[in-house]
Amino acid sequence: MRVDKECLCELLNIKIRTLKKIESEDKLSDRLNVVGYNLIEKVKNGRKVYYILEEKEVDLYTEYGAMINEVYCSNDKDDSFTKYFPMRNLANDVLPISEKDLARYCNVNINTIRKWNNRLIELNILVKDDYYYICIDYEKNEIYQADKEAYNSYWKNIRISTVHKKLEEKFLNNEISFLDAMEISQNIGAVRSAIEKRYYYRIKKYKTNSNNTIYIKTMDIIKMLYYDTYIKPIEDILDSAKATFN
Repeated sequence: MRVDKECLCELLNIKIRTLKKIESEDKLSDRLNVVGYNLIEKVKNGRKVYYILEEKEVDLYTEYGAMINEVYCSNDKDDSFTKYFPMRNLANDVLPISEKDLARYCNVNINTIRKWNNRLIELNILVKDDYYYICIDYEKNEIYQADKEAYNSYWKNIRISTVHKKLEEKFLNNEISFLDAMEISQNIGAVRSAIEKRYYYRIKKYKTNSNNTIYIKTMDIIKMLYYDTYIKPIEDILDSAKATFN
């Protein structure tokens, strides 16, 4: 098939300036191999440049291994990346999942998860999308999604409580008067009550660019090779999580 620069960039999910860089580094054939094409030749017709491509016929496991190495700059030791990729992307709209939890699920170091997240952001597969705000309610023995205002209020009260404890120490050390201590302590009871019954935290939230050609190619291969092993269990986990977090 014959494509121009615009179509080629769309196929590789890159911008024109990135294509120029790839060509200058003589890596165009490698990038095309990853998405299933061989570069036959580059031809010029007047002022227009075209690329003649041919679809590859390769072993799917070989193609997938090459994609992990060349596109994601990683490896798939113990299927760790194969566990990571669908969980990271399919969970985005359903389940707040921390880097620590994702590292435990994939049996890798948390720095590896950060590296993979950053690579997916570079490839425009992941986009940062604020935070999930989570509340653990000790009184009701529940965990649920909260809003940013409740999260900020909780941590403001934490700071107030911390300051108050320091002032109590100053009073006990005779560094401030009893009247000063009483004035500062007027509302501390309500503050402590609010923070002792709950705990708020946040988790980075991402969106997946599901139209990204590299994402589509990667997910299609994982589904073909590992659906029962990894995709189906993840879908079951997310179905269970919807009741709590949606």
